[in-house]
Amino acid sequence: MFWRNTATSGEGVFPPYFSLMPGADELCRSCPGDCAVACPENIIIKENKGKPFLKVDIGGCTFCEACAEKCGYGVLVKGAPAEIQGRIILDQQRCLSWNGTICQNCLDACEDRAIVFDVLFNPVVSKDRCTNCGFCVRPCPVDALALVPIQRLAKKSAVGTEK
Repeated sequence: MFWRNTATSGEGVFPPYFSLMPGADELCRSCPGDCAVACPENIIIKENKGKPFLKVDIGGCTFCEACAEKCGYGVLVKGAPAEIQGRIILDQQRCLSWNGTICQNCLDACEDRAIVFDVLFNPVVSKDRCTNCGFCVRPCPVDALALVPIQRLAKKSAVGTEK
């Protein structure tokens, strides 16, 4: 089974600059969502009493620190590691290139050159180069790419490939 960003289930990927402070979950649930308002890419979503999550099917993270600058609760901290606690997963069964059609939309969108093709076909996501920013997700015409929370990866094995 291929995973999509299931934000409504509360399992979305948290924004970068997480400080790992105790009680962060409760602080995030009680805040008004200043990080979401501050995000120039509009990819941070904060719904009611939920935690903010990244919605990369509408854009990607530029690691601009705007979310951390506006977090009044100290959960997101400017200067903290700019890491997204998720991983970009490629579903070979959906991917046009893995199924014989020339498509390189994900490659064109990836500034980090983290998507590697075997000539014209069979792309894989290089976990060594990928920042998990999500810019490759939106341009995929068949939804073959998704940003999956790391904790979900630990529970299940992914359909797809990485290098």
